[in-house]
Amino acid sequence: MQNKMNRRTNKLKPNLAKPEPMQPTKKPKKKKRFPKWLKITLLVLVALVLILGVLAGLSVNPAKSAYASALSGKEKIQKVPELLEEQKFDEAAELIESAKKDFEESNESFKKLSWVKVIPYARRQYVAADHLFKGAMQITSSVETAISVAQNIMDPLGENGEVTSFKGMSPEQKGEILKQLKQSAPELERSLSQFELAEVEFSQIPEDGVVTQISEARDLIGESLPDAKKYLKDIVVISKLFPALAGYPNEQTYLLLFQNNTELRPSGGFLGSYGIVKVKDAEMLEFTTHDVYGLDQKADIEVDPPWQIKKLAAPFNKSWYMRDANWSPDFAESSKEVMNFYALEGGTETFDGVVGITPDFISFLLEITGPTQIPGYPYTFTKDNVTEQLEFHVEKNFVDKGIDFHERKDIISDLAAVLLGKVMTLPREKWMTMADVVQRSLMEKHLVMYMENPDIQKFLVDKNWAGTVQDVPGDYMMVVDSNMASLKTDEFIERQYEYTLDATGDKPRVEAHLTYKNTAPGFTWKTTRYRNWNRIYVPEGSEFLGVEGNEKSGEYYIDPANPYEVTQELGKTSFGTFVTIEPGEQRELTYSYDVPVTIFGDDNEYTLYFQKQIGQKKPKIRANLTFKKPIASFEPAEYGTLVSDNVVEFNADLQIDREFKVTFK
Repeated sequence: MQNKMNRRTNKLKPNLAKPEPMQPTKKPKKKKRFPKWLKITLLVLVALVLILGVLAGLSVNPAKSAYASALSGKEKIQKVPELLEEQKFDEAAELIESAKKDFEESNESFKKLSWVKVIPYARRQYVAADHLFKGAMQITSSVETAISVAQNIMDPLGENGEVTSFKGMSPEQKGEILKQLKQSAPELERSLSQFELAEVEFSQIPEDGVVTQISEARDLIGESLPDAKKYLKDIVVISKLFPALAGYPNEQTYLLLFQNNTELRPSGGFLGSYGIVKVKDAEMLEFTTHDVYGLDQKADIEVDPPWQIKKLAAPFNKSWYMRDANWSPDFAESSKEVMNFYALEGGTETFDGVVGITPDFISFLLEITGPTQIPGYPYTFTKDNVTEQLEFHVEKNFVDKGIDFHERKDIISDLAAVLLGKVMTLPREKWMTMADVVQRSLMEKHLVMYMENPDIQKFLVDKNWAGTVQDVPGDYMMVVDSNMASLKTDEFIERQYEYTLDATGDKPRVEAHLTYKNTAPGFTWKTTRYRNWNRIYVPEGSEFLGVEGNEKSGEYYIDPANPYEVTQELGKTSFGTFVTIEPGEQRELTYSYDVPVTIFGDDNEYTLYFQKQIGQKKPKIRANLTFKKPIASFEPAEYGTLVSDNVVEFNADLQIDREFKVTFK
């Protein structure tokens, strides 16, 4: 039953018309925030209210009483999310407690209807509703426990809400909050156990022979349960790990990498500046930023770089330096390399982790802080112009302002300081909005993290917040671009990736067609021809057949006879080549290769995981998949079209990682 309840698929008749041209995915409307476990509680209660309402309509007195109590409890639960949003935990706790009493009264009245069990059909409905009741009671207890924990965590801020922003907290209050969070783990685990007991109750609801209301409730609960359970498990893990991240009980030091994705590099963007952040009990003890060239130019080292950097980007450099050390598309690997170069070049700090951000993350912050000015600078930074304003100052305007070349990047630390000040003074009612910004940035890979603590790193990897190359079963594709001395041209590069799989032969064959359009206005102080060392990462053991559309001249390659490179790394096979795109020009790269038949681990299912490169700006993707067997279903349904019995096409953007699944008849 679990698979049936949890799987969301599309079973459609084939659409034999030619698929429409790839269109950008529409931005979904913002939904009202609703905690997942509260959503499930409401689903259960709505079903119960409908069922009891039908019985009450028959003028059965116990049913009338049960209906009235359940309706009262449902209405109270509906008010809880708004109170949680406003951090009115005391009021939310009172409502939950009152709602729980309503459910208990409703359940007692419902039990008086047990006489209906003598009727076979009615017995089935009674048993199903009974399991709904018991599940609802367990989830309500789970919510009650979780809200109690939230109360304890927020208690250090005072009963009257006198602390209105993070900046208004004393170091003692911050430390106490982290202490409470760490100590809350057992209670949160109890909340999870209560939720799992509810899951057991719901699993015993009969699949057949129940009224529509129960059947629909069971299916909706089945869809929501896995996500809600995962959400609760994450909260338990966060309660154990976040205090350590925030410097409780021991001080933490982090290396902050400013990765400019308008000059894209494998792990996010060119590393022009870095910062050092020290925290203790959520109190920032130190935050400084530095020009990476300040280390690189003083370093007396000779380290051989990847040949692409030497040949295509920096032929006159005597060594590989920190600024080019983020060459791996796996952020953990790049972080280790960057920290290594920091130490080699004379850096004196020892780091507990590395945090990478792109200008898009700063733009997201400006969405909630509003336009920002920096004392001493003539700029107003907004979410739409922050990248352009910073680049204009650092690359050009610093001369007109009489600023020394080595001090031109001070503007980054000055902006960071002002933004940080605004974030620290956000009112409490905007803290959840700030949490949304952080989560969005992590999902879209404009904020990535690597931690030396193995438990924290595992959590980040499991959440796909670590920027690591994903180890997934089935088929896989990641496109990795490296801007090789092309100024800030990535801002003007439009990307479309088309993935065509033909699995009807002895070996599944793929054509990966990558389209690049350089929309730059010409050769300017910030744009030029796009010089791209392109790599695609595919399932390990894939067999390279050829590439078209690339530069053929041997001057661009380590082996002049082969205008491409095939490597094995990060548990994948990688194909690489070089391409240049003039301003106003469009170029296509097409890789041909066979993937191992082992991508079909289950004969009845195929999965394609499309991973986004850190820092990329939402390429469009199309996957056209042809199989030997007829297709039974596919997901996500909203992105797919059944072209024929054995052909399906998916169209989406790559704002986040995408996973497509197909099952066969």
